[in-house]
Amino acid sequence: MLIEMLSTSNYVSYNIKLAELLGLHAAIYISELMNIHVKAYNKDKLDNDHFRLARSYMTARTTIDESEQLEIEEYLIKLGVLEKGEESDVMSLNINNLTAIMMSPDEQLIDKAKKRRKRSTSTSKATKDDKIKANLKSNLK
Repeated sequence: MLIEMLSTSNYVSYNIKLAELLGLHAAIYISELMNIHVKAYNKDKLDNDHFRLARSYMTARTTIDESEQLEIEEYLIKLGVLEKGEESDVMSLNINNLTAIMMSPDEQLIDKAKKRRKRSTSTSKATKDDKIKANLKSNLK
């Protein structure tokens, strides 16, 4: 039981450069999306390079709740890193755009990504604070 709990399958790694550019949660989210993509590929479940995301699975793997997942997805779509399918839980990563952002010497592109990160993080931060306050209040009653 303890070995299972402490095994490396319970770890999530992320790219530090990506975290600097897009924010920690976005980097963790992208990392897990890549893992899901690889699993779908290995199981022959990709449909035109799109895979299905189970939100509860993503929450369990990253502790990122559904509302923040949707915020991160919106942010990644604006950057051209994520593409949504016809259904809201079907998506595809655009690795070419992701690596272009990471390798770009274009300071304007990097600044644009960082500004979007700040806007999306400040919005979600207030929402998280509100959730924590509401949770604390409800537990005090």
